[in-house]
This record gives sequence, structure tokens and C-alpha cells, in this order.
Amino acid sequence: MTSGDPLRKMPGKTGKGAQPQSSTRPAQPASSPRESRPPSNDERIAISGYHVLQIIGRGSTGTVYRAIQLSLQREVALKVLSPDLARQPGFAERFVREARAAGAVHHPNVVTCYDVGEVGGVVYQALELMSGSDLGQHLASHGGRLPLKDALGILIECARGLEGIHRAGLAHCDIAPANIFITQEETVKLADLGLARSLAGDEAHAPLSLPATLATLAPEQLGIGQAPDIRVDTYALGATLFIATTGHPPFDAPTRDELERQILDAPVPDPRDFDPALPSGLAAVIAKAMAKDRQARYATPVQLREDLERLQFDFAPMHATLLETRRHTNPAHAHRPGTKTVYGHIDTFNEPTPPEPHAVLAEEPSPAHGGVRRAAWLLCGLLAGAVLLSAWWWHARDASPASIGAKLLTVLTVPTVPTAPTESASPVVTVAVTPPIASEPAWPKPVWASRHGDDDHGRWADLAVGAATQRLRYCPPGTFLIGSAAADAGHHEDESPLRVTLRHGFWLGDTPVTQRLYDAVMRANPSTFKGPELPVESVNWNEAQLFLQHMNAQLPVPVLRLPTEAEWEYAARAGSSAVQAQASASMHSERKQTHAVGGAPENPWGFHDALGNVLEWCQDFYMPYPIEAVVDPVGWQGIYRVARGGAWSTPEADWHLATRTKYLPVTRFFFLGLRIAANDP
Repeated sequence: MTSGDPLRKMPGKTGKGAQPQSSTRPAQPASSPRESRPPSNDERIAISGYHVLQIIGRGSTGTVYRAIQLSLQREVALKVLSPDLARQPGFAERFVREARAAGAVHHPNVVTCYDVGEVGGVVYQALELMSGSDLGQHLASHGGRLPLKDALGILIECARGLEGIHRAGLAHCDIAPANIFITQEETVKLADLGLARSLAGDEAHAPLSLPATLATLAPEQLGIGQAPDIRVDTYALGATLFIATTGHPPFDAPTRDELERQILDAPVPDPRDFDPALPSGLAAVIAKAMAKDRQARYATPVQLREDLERLQFDFAPMHATLLETRRHTNPAHAHRPGTKTVYGHIDTFNEPTPPEPHAVLAEEPSPAHGGVRRAAWLLCGLLAGAVLLSAWWWHARDASPASIGAKLLTVLTVPTVPTAPTESASPVVTVAVTPPIASEPAWPKPVWASRHGDDDHGRWADLAVGAATQRLRYCPPGTFLIGSAAADAGHHEDESPLRVTLRHGFWLGDTPVTQRLYDAVMRANPSTFKGPELPVESVNWNEAQLFLQHMNAQLPVPVLRLPTEAEWEYAARAGSSAVQAQASASMHSERKQTHAVGGAPENPWGFHDALGNVLEWCQDFYMPYPIEAVVDPVGWQGIYRVARGGAWSTPEADWHLATRTKYLPVTRFFFLGLRIAANDP
């Protein structure tokens, strides 16, 4: 579907923060003269309520006319279903039903459907009329491919539009460059929901029609017995990203049969085979989006958009990286620059490899290293035994054989403590064991901890990074009220009380991350106010994720993360229903900058600095609270990320535990920091 507007501005860079090109291209027609023409007598249609003007395009499912909707006196694109398709049993009914569902999609990145119906055997949709170009035309006018930043900007907006389609319970099923429009205002819109299908699953598995282009078609759309779902669209966006950044389709063959075979069986190519300068993060995102096994793809368009946004700001992808890390035997070497992802596997190639993260965590030995260490200790034990035997023989060479045997038995007999076998290690005989300390807790030490114990506030465990140590405290499962009541001082409209149940315990840092810890991991300190025991600040959400990735790379299991905002408030309340500020007005008036962590009194669960130091990033996107009670909530849709707490610079009226703040994930301020959370194994 293209506009009949004879003049249009060719957009330059797109996406958030992009600037228009300094020079404009010559105006071009939106479609070829053959397409933009009055309909012939054979092509004239009459649909009540519309005045048809001209043909502006043709597609695999029908013809698109420029028309006027008489009731509202607005121009629309009138898409009329092909008579051959309309005659197929049940096709017209499904088309109308799905189009009505598409009419419920109201999103700035999706072409709006105004009307759908059937009149005298003519099945039609009335759609928003677009002025601009489709992505295929845009690519052609830019030499077949776009700069990476421009391509990412377009695909991010496509992913946002797909989020709106997904929320309406639909899958698009025909995303391709020809169905992605860039308006004169440089807004990107997904178009042509004519093949869209409901995700309810009560329809036959076959789509309404096979898209005309196979370049972005997912394997399951070739009739292999799987119902299309939203993952056919994340696949198509990955294939579109491949085309936009390389100038080539991911699969290419001289015949349709060979092309279908490649789509079904051939490994997903690496975009760096076409342009070695493309980043490894892009290859990871495309490999995940286009995985043959759809279980390995992005489960939602939100996840795909999140990784695209990270690439846009030169950060490693989060979801693709985590997927590959789990598949690799050593998380420290998984999916970093210097590895090449092809069809979901990791292959090394000759490219400079950056040094490992600087952090060296005090941790339990990994299974692989444990075997080497056990062998070394066993060898040392044997050598020591040989020395002892030699010494004993020298002193006892004149004694009787019976006395020598008794003394030898005394030397070799040492108390042993049986060790519980693990999945990765066989039981070994302990040569010498220090008796357990009576006060050592009975609960198991977390895999990331150097020490653990109990105190008046409950369980604690220390995470050591070089000379820096972060104490984490355990929060048990529970149910509580998040938010504040309208009568509470400092209440905001987005804090309406909500009953939340957390089914799983978790660990949370007893203080915000210090500059000492951040510098030990990242070998950098972005903070405005410098001091090793001051909280690290001026860290945006993306940088917080990178910090946690570097720490997780050194652990046997990647368990470190940011807390959800429900977890943050649960720990900050510590079983109390009060949300009032935990610091006095005089304390607030004295705040001119951040202060050393742990300086303010801890709450009953042992947590410091919920208020009065830095705002702390949470994992969630900012979303309105739901109305009904929720279980294990986390916001997965939105643009902004949540920060919680009351910073040293926060107005005193907002110093309470329910205050919610939202920022873009690239925001960096001298009052924004973070606190570590960890899953409980």
C-alpha cells in the first residue's frame, strides 16, 4: 500500500534522536505511473460510503485504491481483496474477522484500520493513507542498505508497533520492507495487516495467504504444522534488519523450491560475512531473532526492542547474550567480541579479543577447576606422606617391627569427614579437615558468596570482588501492599495501593553499590562526587546492566541482576506498612551531595540508604500499577525504566518508600545509582 501523493520528502535518518539530512533529495512519486492511475472500466468498484479516486498499488492479496470516506470527508487507502481469494471458502469471513481485530490496534507505529466490510462480494478495508515511502523504496534510494544507527532506529519503531499488535492478541504474519512505511514526518509504521491472525489458536494453522516475498518468511510459515504466532514477526524483523544492514536477503536462491529449502534447513548467515565491520552484537540479535527453533527466538517484541536499543547505544545485547551464555560451558567467554554466532552456535574466529573483565570474584571453585585442585592436593598429600614415612623410618629403624607398625598406623590415621557428592565431582577422601565452626549456619552458602552467616537482621552473604565486598541480605517470600494511600503525605497518582505476592525469596545488597566495587569490576568510576565508600552514580540503566554482566561472567551461574521495583519496596518496608520518610527534615537539609553508604540507620531487615543517598535503578519498565492483586510482578512493556528511593537531591516531599521515578535507560545523573539483587538458588 503506497500513497498516491505525487511529491514526497525522502526521509533521512530515522528513530529517536536522529536528525534530518541537511540536504533534501529530489521529490519522487510515491508509486509508479502504472500504479497511480484512474481505474479502468473493468477495475471500477462501488462501495457504499466511499468515492474511489485511483489505483495506488497492488499486492499479493488485492488492489489498493485512493478513496474518500464520505462520512468523515477524509482520504483513505481502500484495500480490496482479490476476487480469487474472496471466493475461497471461509477466506472472506476470516479476513473480515481478523481485520476487525486489527482495527483495535491503536499505535503510532501501526497503520490505522478505519473500516472493514463486504458489499456485494467485494471485501475491503479502509486504512490510513500514507505519504512517504516504504522501506524497500527507502533502501533503494540509499544504495540498498542503511547506516547501522539508521537501520536500528527504524527497526526499534517497528518493534514498538509490533508490541501494539501483540497486545491486541494478533500476529502480523507479513512483515517485510514493502510493508514498513516511513512517513513524511519520518514516523515508521507497520502496514498491511491483511494476513494478520488471532493468537487465540482456534483457527486452522494455515495463514490466510502466503506473503508474496519469502525473504522475511519464518520456517513455520511454509506449512510445517505449526500455528504462526508473534515469533514469526520477531523472525521477520530480524530478517529485515539483516537486509537493511547488509543490502542482501538472508537467503537467496534461483528457484522458489531451493529458497524454501534454505529457509527450512540452511544455517542463518552471519551479517559480518557481507560486512566485517558490523558489530558482533548485531550478529547475536539477528541469530536469536531468526533461530530455526522458534523456542530459541525472542519471546516478545519487547525483548527484541530492548536489545536493539542497547545496540543503538553501543551496548551488548542483553537477551541474546544471556541465551548464548547459558549455552557456553564457561560464561566468562560466552558471546563476547571475538566470537561469531551462526545459527545459535558459537564459533571462534580471528579477531582481536578484549581482555577479560577486571573483576576476580572470591567464589567457590568451578567443577573444572575443582578437579585440577583436588589432583594437586592429592599429589601434595602423597609427597608429604612419603616424607613422613622416611622420617619415621629414620627414627624408628632400631625399633621392633610391631612398634614400627603401631606408630605408622598412628601417623596415617587422621579423622575424615565425608563430603556429599555433587553432580560434577566424585567423592574424594579428605586428607585433613578443619572441624566446622559451631556458629556456621545450617543453610547452604550461595554460589557467589565468600562468607555467609546470620545476625539480628537475618541471613547475610558477602560477595567479594578484589578488595571490595558487597553484603547481600536475604528477603523471604511474602505478601504486602505496594504503593501509598491517597491520605499519605507525598502520595502520587501512580502509587495506588496494590497487593503483591512474591513467591520466591531473593538476595539484595544491604547498601547501594559503592564506587570501590564498581571500579573493581569496570576499572572506571563515572561518579561526580568521588570517594571509594560513596555510592557510584552517574550510571545509566544500560551501564548498570553491563556492570552486572561483567560480574555474572565470573560466576558459575549468572544470578546477579537489578531488583524489580516490587522487590525493592518489599525490602525497604521490611514488613512495615509505613511509607513515610525514614530521615528527618534536618537530615534532608544537610544533604549537599551523596554520603558514604551505610551511614544512616538500617531498617529491621538490615538495609541502608533506601532514602537520602541515590535513586536506584530497577529492572522494570515503568508501567501503571494494575488494579487487581498480582504475583511476582515485573513491568515488561514501556519506554522508561523505573528508579526507586529518595535521592539526596530529591524534594523532601518525595522522601517516602512508595515514590516511583521514571527515566529513559540512557539517562545519566549524579543522583542515579544501583543496588545488586540475586536469585535465591
